[in-house]
Amino acid sequence: MNISKPRRVAIVAKSFAGAMFAGVIAFSAPAYAQDSDKVIATVDGEQITEKDLDLAKVLLGEQLEQIPEDQRRSQLIQLLVDTMLLANAAEREGARETDAYKRRIKFLDLRALRDTYVDQQVRSKISDDDVKARYEAEIVKLKPEEEIKASHILLLNEADANEVIKELDKGADFAELAKSKSTGPSGPNGGDLGYFTKGRMVPAFEAAAFALKPGEYTKKPIQTQFGWHVIKVDDKRQSTPPPAPPLEQVAEQIRRIIANERYAALMKGLRDKAKVQISDK
Repeated sequence: MNISKPRRVAIVAKSFAGAMFAGVIAFSAPAYAQDSDKVIATVDGEQITEKDLDLAKVLLGEQLEQIPEDQRRSQLIQLLVDTMLLANAAEREGARETDAYKRRIKFLDLRALRDTYVDQQVRSKISDDDVKARYEAEIVKLKPEEEIKASHILLLNEADANEVIKELDKGADFAELAKSKSTGPSGPNGGDLGYFTKGRMVPAFEAAAFALKPGEYTKKPIQTQFGWHVIKVDDKRQSTPPPAPPLEQVAEQIRRIIANERYAALMKGLRDKAKVQISDK
């Protein structure tokens, strides 16, 4: 396979770009400098241009962010110079004809094809209107939720919890019983847990608490992994939804979310049409 020297810079540089896809997929499109053919270095007569530098920025992606911004350009140039020096040495040693080199080239070619196709089919098709529509759809979901203010008395066994309920039935003060009998960290505060919405407490506790009306307490102990609870609801109200961040502040995050969803749909469609057999257990 005969690869021109400018192309070789791009391919070798790409080997530094890290894993294929990890976590959230980073879809980045090259943003070439206006003077993209400007020569920034030469190595044994071979030119490295601004376009090569821009490509390296795209391929390195998040790795580049770990370098202080004022050092990125100089380190990228040095990386490309070192890459060219190593590539030239490998060329002289005949590395291009080795099986190891051919395997790497095949992998890098597959990855370049993949990246190009994903960019064409996914990222480039996400419009500003798509981002705005998704933003507005998420804002609609920011509705008030029911939240309750509750207290509890935590006991080590069911018998002790039943005794507490008997005392409450006789008119004992819930907060005072919590201070004297609760084994939980909220005991000294009268068992006060403050306000919370659904999804904040363990399921059994939450189900019992939200079933109560303000002023009511559980007539039977509620068991969780922490022990036995006697729960009292002090208040119920609608929570105030958090203010939505400005669109421009979350636009890129929304774009990544849409990209990942469309990437997943793209992969599902390809898998459904293909015959894939994985023999490795």
